[in-house]
Amino acid sequence: MHVIASVDESSYVPDRKVKMGDHPVIWSSDKIKARNVYFFMGHSPVLFDDDAYKAILKNAILWAGGRG
Repeated sequence: MHVIASVDESSYVPDRKVKMGDHPVIWSSDKIKARNVYFFMGHSPVLFDDDAYKAILKNAILWAGGRG
């Protein structure tokens, strides 16, 4: 895997006591052909009421399924 971007948890404002450690959010692979989607927008159910989030999710599903 080739990590293109990862999370810098030290940049969180406000700072969080619980940290997940360094983890990739964008990556690619030269060995395995696949379509991967990773959302780094939070965990709140409020996101499902946001039109922009729903559009991103819909487009990602269509793209991953080869229809977008």
